[in-house]
Amino acid sequence: MTLNVADERKLTELNPASRNRYYYGKLMDVLHFTMEQRYVLSKEWLYNRMVLGPGVVCGLGVEPVTTAAGSGVVVRAGLAIDGWGREIIVPRDVAIVPLALTDQCGASVPGGPLPARVMVQVCYLECDTDWGPALVGDPDCGGGRCEAGTVVESYCMRVVAGSGPAVTEPCLPDVLKGLQSGSLHAVLCELTRSCPADPDDPCLTLANVTVAANGTVQAVDACGPRLVAPTNRLLMQLVSCLADCCASGTPPPPAVMQVVGVRVLERGSQPATTPNLRVLGELAPPSPTISVKSDPAPEIVEVSFTAGVPYDPASVVLQQTLRMNLPSGLDSIVHMPATNSVRLYRQRGFRRGHYEFELVGGPEGPVASPPPAIRAQDGTRLDGEFPAAGGPGWHSGEGVEGGSFKFIVNVS
Repeated sequence: MTLNVADERKLTELNPASRNRYYYGKLMDVLHFTMEQRYVLSKEWLYNRMVLGPGVVCGLGVEPVTTAAGSGVVVRAGLAIDGWGREIIVPRDVAIVPLALTDQCGASVPGGPLPARVMVQVCYLECDTDWGPALVGDPDCGGGRCEAGTVVESYCMRVVAGSGPAVTEPCLPDVLKGLQSGSLHAVLCELTRSCPADPDDPCLTLANVTVAANGTVQAVDACGPRLVAPTNRLLMQLVSCLADCCASGTPPPPAVMQVVGVRVLERGSQPATTPNLRVLGELAPPSPTISVKSDPAPEIVEVSFTAGVPYDPASVVLQQTLRMNLPSGLDSIVHMPATNSVRLYRQRGFRRGHYEFELVGGPEGPVASPPPAIRAQDGTRLDGEFPAAGGPGWHSGEGVEGGSFKFIVNVS
């Protein structure tokens, strides 16, 4: 039984399943045997999609490789569940050398040079085989009477232009409040409030690849854009680590202070300490730039730090630990302890120009005599490396104090 795309997409919908009802003397034809297979497939895909979830189950790592044929990547063998709940089995390593763009079926597309960024994706693909004589012919046989006797549930590797977004699992505010109050059942109700939407494209992105101008592979990010199916085996390993942590009595390492938001605000006629001022622009990594107009006049650049890790106001000093390329005597620091934010306020606003900011965190890791830096109240320095990916819940750094956070505000 070969399903077309419309049939496959229909099996991902939340429809009541239909199955054969047998009775003595019932004639089993193609329609009823197909119904039998679709019933099983729809149940399997529904479970995979809704209970297990799409993503890589195991393997399918992507690594750069260079051979006599050129520069490319190798995709390791593995198992995945695609966006429609179908199992994708890659039985052996697959080398894509030289790296080239492909069509929707994984065939190389002739053309010019590769773009600077491409995605490696794996897709579910059904292949017909075991062709044999049939009483009624298939048009694909050129008018001959033949039919495929077997469907192989296979795969194809796609290489497409662009970069897949980083996978994020943000903590919902209602879920966090429920856990803090001990209302576990309320948390479960919140998490199951809606069903996940089925994607139009069920293929899985395995890696983002950066390509040099000469076509060679420069870097492979095989983690950021990759969905992972949380199997019981993985969850048990996480539980085991949590049990070891709690049993040892060793407290978890303290949280470091990171940048979690940068906004350009308009004060208008209100004091600079007023919360919830109008936002004119907001930083959205991986872009380091906020672009705003000069009318209405942007007057405040606000930086927010990690909730629960209060910063030390005395450590924020203009042109020492909070630097900018176009300083003014009209600049002042406004502290917002309620939101763990600091504001750089310029009377009469920021005029048209290119403003470069730096929040100093100093050298990475513990050092004997660190230079002046923005610090948390516990004395640790800002964890400030700019994030390589954005999305909900982005933050600076990699979990170790130190590193400067740089961003740009363009006023036009």
